[in-house]
Amino acid sequence: MQLQKNHNLRNKVCEIFNVPNQLQENVIQCGEEFVRSLYPDGPKFGDINNLRRHLYNKAMARQSPSALLDLSSLPPTKATCAQHSLRVYLQVQEWLGNRLPSTEWGWKLVEGQLLPVKTTLPPAPESPLSGLLPLQNQLCW
Repeated sequence: MQLQKNHNLRNKVCEIFNVPNQLQENVIQCGEEFVRSLYPDGPKFGDINNLRRHLYNKAMARQSPSALLDLSSLPPTKATCAQHSLRVYLQVQEWLGNRLPSTEWGWKLVEGQLLPVKTTLPPAPESPLSGLLPLQNQLCW
């Protein structure tokens, strides 16, 4: 595993996740860096979405058009990774005896139950044409 080889990253993860009252931005950034390190060439990508796009394109180029891509082979999206990192930090802090409000660290309260926040983004754009609206308006006569 890359983490065993990369002592600097291992030290950074331990430092960030073991410190109480850490900023969420630090936890999210460190968590993403850790997840990128799990993939070959992952550390070269400064953003996990870029790594995900690269691995998706690489996988699609290797397979037949009718084959289904196993999405579990791709890293999570940036928004999903952020929520997972927050939950991991919360768990580490619980182990260390530091109580934090779960709803501020990747969990939501729904009908009296804590459920994980999987992502903060909608599953799809509101309209498939939302990014094309300026172009669409130019094409209309």
